[in-house]
Amino acid sequence: MINYRDLYKTYSFKKDLFSESKVKFRKRKKNKFINQISKKLGIRGKYNLSSIVSKNPNSEIYRLSYKDKKIILKVEKISRNKNITKIFNMFKKINVDCKMIKPISIDNGKNYILHDRKVISFYPYINGTLFKGTKKQIFTAIDEIIDMFLAFSKIHDHKKINNIKYFQNYQNRILNKVIKRGKKIDLLFKTQKNFFFSKHMDIIISEWNKLSEKKIYTGKKQIVHFDIHPHNILMKRNKIERILDLSSIKYMPVGYALSYSFLKILRQHLSNYKTKKNFLFLVKYFIKKINKKFLLTFSEDNIHDLAMCEILRRIVIILERNLNRNDKSLNHIMPVLINNMIECKILFNEQK
Repeated sequence: MINYRDLYKTYSFKKDLFSESKVKFRKRKKNKFINQISKKLGIRGKYNLSSIVSKNPNSEIYRLSYKDKKIILKVEKISRNKNITKIFNMFKKINVDCKMIKPISIDNGKNYILHDRKVISFYPYINGTLFKGTKKQIFTAIDEIIDMFLAFSKIHDHKKINNIKYFQNYQNRILNKVIKRGKKIDLLFKTQKNFFFSKHMDIIISEWNKLSEKKIYTGKKQIVHFDIHPHNILMKRNKIERILDLSSIKYMPVGYALSYSFLKILRQHLSNYKTKKNFLFLVKYFIKKINKKFLLTFSEDNIHDLAMCEILRRIVIILERNLNRNDKSLNHIMPVLINNMIECKILFNEQK
């Protein structure tokens, strides 16, 4: 049996994907697509365009500067996520008091445009920094995220919003395909330097089999943001200014989203320290806070299981894209997810 306390002493928490805390924009030449969108916005004069530096293949984000105004344009493929327009329509009807960034309504009252099989939404430009996980930021992040989920729990117009399901039959078939390939599966991830997926198959299958058969306490179903991570949190003066990515709204058990969110911000906090830092008080603070606010009974074991379920779901998504669609656009995330599995075991394992 692995001693996770000893593993923590040797494990190095690394920052995910981005090394910089600032939101970086790169100047872009105007293209036909953006010109068409600018005309729909009523912009007839000169404007400047820049795009955010991101490794997200599912969306493009632009900053459009016009006269003394700046707005953010987010472009997403509607064919990949038919849930998007339902979310925008829902948030147009309701007023939720939280830090979630909300789209700007345009002339016809809509908060998005459908164009060329894409959905384009518009947001106010906010000059801030991404969540670094410093000591001053970690507590305000925990409090604001919990308050946002609490505000979402009061939304009842969710019947058409997609749900996320775990441990489905098709996911088992994907893992069986991977097992049959053995070490040949590493060829799918050959562009990821010094990364061998096959080395981690035992722990992936072990966790999958254990959690798929376990009855896990998940909390009640409600509207959630299921993809909160450091690069979806915009900070100002060490306080959350806005939480980004409205498209990551789902209707599902609250435990999965809260646990995964906490894993991502806690491991980001620990990545700031060269020497090992005591994190147990933060785990206890988080659990006590959500139990009190939501009238639930989560434990460390629950948080571990729920966060691990979400990590496994994302791992299978990337495998499915590779095996069934020859889509390698998310392969750079796989090493991060494998690290998250180890971190989840370290941070929430009851054998501490």
